[in-house]
Amino acid sequence: SFSANYRSAPLFEEGKITGAIATFTENSARNDVRKASLEQSGKQFSDVSDQIDERLAMEKSLHHLASECHKLEGIFGQYPASMALLRGADFVFERINSNWDRRRSKFEYIGRAVNEVYPELIGSPIHQYLKHTYETGQTFTAQEMKFQLEKSPGIFEACYYNIRFTRIDDEAGQPYGVFCHVLDVTERALSQTKLMESQIDLIDTIESMSDAFFSVDKEWKILR
Repeated sequence: SFSANYRSAPLFEEGKITGAIATFTENSARNDVRKASLEQSGKQFSDVSDQIDERLAMEKSLHHLASECHKLEGIFGQYPASMALLRGADFVFERINSNWDRRRSKFEYIGRAVNEVYPELIGSPIHQYLKHTYETGQTFTAQEMKFQLEKSPGIFEACYYNIRFTRIDDEAGQPYGVFCHVLDVTERALSQTKLMESQIDLIDTIESMSDAFFSVDKEWKILR
């Protein structure tokens, strides 16, 4: 396209108009420069707008992620069972919730291996169970597993736990650690043990007596 500026003026001779003079100034190049400048400005504005949109989207995603992490932290921290995340093949405590062994401070665990925190477990099968879960990815579960734990210096007590070990993988699908879900059932297990011992004592007492005894169920069937 062609663009120009036009300007004209009359010519006078002895007070009379005898002609006219006209000038043309081409400004196509100037317009092209202006157009290119506008296009460049528009592109820069568009780029800035895209960057703002991307930043807003990222901030929204980060806010959502922070919200989800806060929810998970609340669940992890307040869950009634004991939970811990052990890192690596040495099973180093990375995280524990508030119910994990209240006798000790959280800082006595973080960054320390299981065998370092619980030397009384060295030689017990628990390390093999952790290792098997870490290496194979197979979840390990146990009901009322018995441990002899040092409750105070030199004093050990029998404790019973329901245990579940689950492997955690990293973003590349490689083993990262083991998640431990542990429920203390010592009171229940000891109560059942005492009940069984009482039943055995009762049977021994009855069988040692000269009188005849028998037991029946609710349908009057003889059980013993």
